[in-house]
Amino acid sequence: MSSIQAVPGSDDPQVAEALAAEYETLSPQCRADADRLRSFLAPDFHEFGASGAEIVFEGTAERVAAYTDPDGEPIRVERMRGVRLADGLVMLKYTACIDGHWSHRTSLWRRVAPGRWQMFHHQGTRTRLDAQDTSAPSAPADEPASSHKPASSHGPTPSDGPAPSDGPATPTRA
Repeated sequence: MSSIQAVPGSDDPQVAEALAAEYETLSPQCRADADRLRSFLAPDFHEFGASGAEIVFEGTAERVAAYTDPDGEPIRVERMRGVRLADGLVMLKYTACIDGHWSHRTSLWRRVAPGRWQMFHHQGTRTRLDAQDTSAPSAPADEPASSHKPASSHGPTPSDGPAPSDGPATPTRA
């Protein structure tokens, strides 16, 4: 597996690498490929989905891939930002619109090798925004508005898609 290329938006190389990994897991191409998505999920992966479901590693990548169209609309992502909690440990936060529903997202990433990161925890919490409201929530005054890079359809956030059992905080179509 190749190393993740850091994305602009962070002065911290570890945060930049984790951001790149998160964006990759949000892409429809990654989400539609169970093997590719699985490589980003730690064996101890755990998620509390925006739907309220509790999701674990086993079967998540396959569930996400089953309902993801690799040519589908990207997941809409707003205000992606991150902080290094310790060497090799990064927390990312953002807001996503998946199938017309906004949710706040948090992911914890662990470096498993130089340039290689795995998500071990994800949480999605639905916001009070109406499904009809497709505009992104505004950033609080104390938070900088970060990158607005579209992610892809259905997948980590490994999984809050239309599947009967949620997959890891997988973003779904925006």
